[in-house]
Amino acid sequence: MGKVLSECSGEFPTLRTKFPSVWPDSPIPSRKRIDSMDVITKIHALLNTVGVPAILEDPDALATMSDDHRDMLHEARDLASTAVEEKPEDEQLIDLLYMSHMTLSTSQYLYSVLAADEPAAVPSPAELNKTWAGRPLVKYDKNALKDMLVPTTTLDTLTQVGLPDEAEPYLSFEPVLKRLAEAEELDGEDEDYDRYFQAYWLLGYTEDDDALCIDERADGVVALLQRDWGFFAMQYVNASVGHLVQTMQAYDDMLKSVDPQAIAESFPNIQVPDEARIAFLARVSAFDPGAMAEGAFWYEELSLLEQGGGEDQDQE
Repeated sequence: MGKVLSECSGEFPTLRTKFPSVWPDSPIPSRKRIDSMDVITKIHALLNTVGVPAILEDPDALATMSDDHRDMLHEARDLASTAVEEKPEDEQLIDLLYMSHMTLSTSQYLYSVLAADEPAAVPSPAELNKTWAGRPLVKYDKNALKDMLVPTTTLDTLTQVGLPDEAEPYLSFEPVLKRLAEAEELDGEDEDYDRYFQAYWLLGYTEDDDALCIDERADGVVALLQRDWGFFAMQYVNASVGHLVQTMQAYDDMLKSVDPQAIAESFPNIQVPDEARIAFLARVSAFDPGAMAEGAFWYEELSLLEQGGGEDQDQE
């Protein structure tokens, strides 16, 4: 996977222009007694320190954002979320919540795409077919994918290996692949929305009905687009469809290594022993480091198993 996001810098500024009313004409000044500031001023101060909204125009800066700045985004999002619960009709607070979450999720996604260590080469279709032990794989028609702008390894995986109809953790896959803009009724206001979502091919859905997609702009990275955030908020899943197949197999192997009686007794709040989780983390990190980065889909799933939260525990 190349470290390039095609035409990326022309896409992310739309997130800034979508909410111009939340930004003051001049930056919020720093203050010593931050606890005396109202919540909106606090959020503005945090976002301005991070460089929002200008940073949304710089994918490299988002990808290499410091941990301190990501912590500030977490704090801004938490403040906005609490405030929105108290004032659910306040449009400015809603916009600040959206912007905080969008900036954080985009930064985490771009870190996995651009800044994390390079993933291993995609295994050959023969190797993927040989090592897969899950539900039957369904191959996709090559002619139906002729417009998909991704590496040939991704096309080979889709047409010579395929995907199962279902896989853990509660993933389902589409029998026919379409662009997200064709598969979903999007609440777009102009042509920019359609153009933005044309870059995503819908693979399937999570249990929460979030969309698993191939991102053409990121050389075929598999991304999760969150429905509750208008599909703009994203999570990195895997470097490619081939890496996704590998990771699903590793996840299944991890669950099978756990005593079935222990799983039955703890269901649905499954808690996987440390040694099994560590083995999964090491296995996946070896071929797709970005998948185990903070904020990535598989990182979050592994965290749930550590906490014994299963599929019912709330995620951030």
